[in-house]
Amino acid sequence: MTKADLERLLNESLLEEDAPRDPVRLTDENLDTEFGDLGVDSVAVAEVLIVLSDTYQIAISDEQAESLTTPRALIDLVASLTAGGQG
Repeated sequence: MTKADLERLLNESLLEEDAPRDPVRLTDENLDTEFGDLGVDSVAVAEVLIVLSDTYQIAISDEQAESLTTPRALIDLVASLTAGGQG
């Protein structure tokens, strides 16, 4: 999964919410910024996790999900789970 993939999924999830908001733009500089500081709430992150689980046929545990506070952490977890292991 790439930065662009995650950005697209986050923005699709945010569009489903009632409150209008600016699109999320992921850059190398903000990959370590917490989701909340990027304007992404826990509901949007949870929706993205469901899509990723289905798309990549991976299992993300509750403990793993709770540790995903930044885009880089999410990208790294998906990369590790799709590289053959389950974390």
